[in-house]
Amino acid sequence: MISLEDLNNVYYKSRLNKRRSLDSCCFEIDLESELLKLLNDINNRTFVAENNYAFVVFRPKPREIFATEMRNRIIHHYLDWRMRDIYEKVLSSDVLTGDDLSKEQDFEVYVAAMSGDTFEEHLPECSDKLAVIVGDRPEI
Repeated sequence: MISLEDLNNVYYKSRLNKRRSLDSCCFEIDLESELLKLLNDINNRTFVAENNYAFVVFRPKPREIFATEMRNRIIHHYLDWRMRDIYEKVLSSDVLTGDDLSKEQDFEVYVAAMSGDTFEEHLPECSDKLAVIVGDRPEI
């Protein structure tokens, strides 16, 4: 079970550099109610991921940005906060930092964009050497 205090703390981390986005403003207008709804959805196991969206920025260079609604962003930050110690112990430092990219890696990286689907629906059938990366999508 997730506590409201934990969710509230994670919210303040997840809103960094996002306070001017429309979905962040809408979420913050009714913050207490939105956090309670999210908490109930998580604890009742009825949470469904909202849609992601993409846009293009041109400064400092043209690039495509993939973003997620505030509720999903809070969940991403919560999972990162709770699981970081676990996957840092399991994965080697080369995998997490990408230090030795010339070395051939002995696993496949699989990324699935989810919108209301379960993660298992997107896994390939033979996934014995599978690394799952949790966290925000890095810019390419």
